[in-house]
Amino acid sequence: MIFISELMCYERLDEDIPFWFFNQINFQVESIEEITVNFDVSIDFFIRNCFYYNYIPLPFVDLRKIEKDYLVILNNKKISDYLNRIPEDKFGYEFGKIFHCGFEHDHWVAYYKQQKNLIMIDWCKQNKIPYVDDLSQSLKNV
Repeated sequence: MIFISELMCYERLDEDIPFWFFNQINFQVESIEEITVNFDVSIDFFIRNCFYYNYIPLPFVDLRKIEKDYLVILNNKKISDYLNRIPEDKFGYEFGKIFHCGFEHDHWVAYYKQQKNLIMIDWCKQNKIPYVDDLSQSLKNV
């Protein structure tokens, strides 16, 4: 059994290259470097064959999607209009200027944690990994 709070410590922000893997034997999260050294295989080989070794890549967390979804629930037309005009390659920087350091920081962090928590729970369910959702109550209180 794994605690969702433990999974939340790991981020997979790159859709193509997983960095963290869940070991189905010992229920531990391990880095790809650690695993490939232990098995003496290349990263590419391991990624293609991770299930053979009883590893599952942690889920991809689409930060941009979460940021854009946050704009919808924020219901602030001025901020939404501004950010929706920003070129995609500058969106994250501009979003960060407003929400990572700005007036809505605490609300954004709570929303992000809640969404990431849901992603981790869905991932556990899809992979039939027993888990304890030890964060839901504390996230509701934020």
